[in-house]
Amino acid sequence: MKPVFALLVMATVLLAACNLPGGSESSAPTVPVAVDPSAPGAQSAPAATPETIIYMPQQMRDGASKEGPPPVTYFWPDATALGMAVLADRSYADNLGFSLELEKPGVSLVLMGGDIASAAWDAAVQNGTPVEIRGQQGYVFSPPSGVSLHWVENGNYYLASALGMNMEEVLALLAKMEIVKQTDFQTRLAP
Repeated sequence: MKPVFALLVMATVLLAACNLPGGSESSAPTVPVAVDPSAPGAQSAPAATPETIIYMPQQMRDGASKEGPPPVTYFWPDATALGMAVLADRSYADNLGFSLELEKPGVSLVLMGGDIASAAWDAAVQNGTPVEIRGQQGYVFSPPSGVSLHWVENGNYYLASALGMNMEEVLALLAKMEIVKQTDFQTRLAP
C-alpha cells in the first residue's frame, strides 16, 4: 500500500471544510472487498483473461480505451526556495501518478497527479471557484486554514492542497514547478 493515507485525510478535511461530499458520499463505483475463500458463503471472483481491462478511476471517468490515460507529467517544486522539507516517506511516484508532501513549521503542502488526484474532481467542478492554474481552467476551495486547487493538464488530473498558504502563494509555486521524469522523481525521494 502506498503512503497516501495522510494525503487522503488532508483532502477529506479540506473538502469537509467546504461542506463538500467526500469519503463515503462519493459517487465513485465501489470495488468488492477481498474475502477469505474458505469463509461460509464466500464467492470466488471471476477469472481474469488476457483481454481483461482493469479501469482505474480516471479511465472510468474519461471512458478511456485499452490504451488508458496519457502519461502523467511529474512535477517537482523548488522546496529549498520555499524553506520546506520533502517528506519522502509519505511521497511516491509510479506509472499511475505521484504524491509529494512538503512541510515546514506551520505550513504543509501536498501535490498530486494522476489517478489519485481525480478523486475530488467532481466536487471541485460542482462547488469550487473557477481559477486559471498553469494556463488551464481549474477550481479552488479556500477554507479558512488553507487552499485546495484542482486542474487537468495534458489529459491528467492534478491537485495542490496547502495549509498555512494562500491561493496566490500556491499559484506562484505551481507556475514555477520543474517537470521531471518518473525515475528522477523516485531518485529524489530515495534516502
